[in-house]
Amino acid sequence: MMHSDDHGAPALVANHRSPSAMLNSDGSFATEAFRPGTNRDTTDIGVVDALDYLGTWRLLDQLLEAAFFGPPNADFFEDPKLLGMGSWSDGVPVKPLTRLE
Repeated sequence: MMHSDDHGAPALVANHRSPSAMLNSDGSFATEAFRPGTNRDTTDIGVVDALDYLGTWRLLDQLLEAAFFGPPNADFFEDPKLLGMGSWSDGVPVKPLTRLE
């Protein structure tokens, strides 16, 4: 489970729209909301941030690798590094993922 973290700016908002980043007209991922004054809580427009890279996409990559190339070692999902989400620019860790059992 991903968690919202507002220690830094822009805040990381973990909600149902977190993995729904939109594309810009040139095909690149949106890193800012399309409409000024809106954010991920009030619109269907998502932006690419650490929740995408270190949460959704990283976990999906690991699961796809296990599905197509064989399961990872037995303690793969017990590895605390898998839950890490990096750090803010001042060195404070971003709230880690929570493994639900």
